[in-house]
Amino acid sequence: MLLLGIGCLGAGLAIGWWGHEIFNSARTNTPTAPSNEAVAPTQQQLEPGSIKKPAAVFESGEAQVGFRPASRGVNLTPLDQVKRLFAELYEATDAERTAYLQEQIASLVATQIRVLREQKRPLDLQAFLDAALLLDPMQNRWRYELAQAQYDSRSDDEALDTIYQIYFDQEVGALAQELERKIRFRQAHGNEEAIQLDRQGSHYVVVAAVKGAGLVRLIIDTGASLTTLSAAAVARLGLPNGDERPITLAVAGGTVQSKLIKIEGLQIGAAAVGGLDVAVIDLQAWENVDGLLGMNFLQQFKFRIDQQAGMLRIGPR
Repeated sequence: MLLLGIGCLGAGLAIGWWGHEIFNSARTNTPTAPSNEAVAPTQQQLEPGSIKKPAAVFESGEAQVGFRPASRGVNLTPLDQVKRLFAELYEATDAERTAYLQEQIASLVATQIRVLREQKRPLDLQAFLDAALLLDPMQNRWRYELAQAQYDSRSDDEALDTIYQIYFDQEVGALAQELERKIRFRQAHGNEEAIQLDRQGSHYVVVAAVKGAGLVRLIIDTGASLTTLSAAAVARLGLPNGDERPITLAVAGGTVQSKLIKIEGLQIGAAAVGGLDVAVIDLQAWENVDGLLGMNFLQQFKFRIDQQAGMLRIGPR
């Protein structure tokens, strides 16, 4: 009987210890209720490349970047929002969901580009686009915006490196080439170039080159929204008119009917604009003048007329 009592006592202690361990384990593994308090993202969460991606998604030339969906209730930066959308995109299995996420990503990135540009924060814009391009290196529109931000921060060598990656891209290649011309202009002439003007009455006339055609004499007209050429100049230069479009122009005293053509480019000194819309109008009242230099060219640059020296001083914006 004594032995039986000791055995029962030992079994009871063992069962009690085992139950205690199960209770502690269950209490330890019981999920805690989520906190309603927002937690600010850490610096590590915000840094490009700090989150590991799923295998075989993208390989960038410099680093592997991936995404982890952020916790609920966290105040996300725009970059974190982009990362979260990409994480969802990689897990999407149907075309409709994929298209929706791609649209959301494009909208979010475009909004952030606009905001940072309006706030004149080119360095922040560069950092954002660098990270976004690691997520999707095939977005050449984003790469052009990166080159523009590098140009705005006067990082010309970096901008040229970016430009040459998209130089012949069908969508943004022409924009990249135009930006390259601005950089070369700035490197060669500093902030501005002085162009000799001819005075004709109360107006100033400048000589411009129509790309692939020849030279024209244009009156500088800051009140004209469009650059114009006379029909005689268009004929003399042999400019194609196959894509001409009818247009109504507001002029002093009313309106006139005209047509709009696109020239390959217009250049004054080193300042050049490609793919320029030009209105064809009658300029019989002006002698030795081929048209007007309007704001669709001039607004691409910083410019001023130095009346004392008779110069157009023009440089990159």
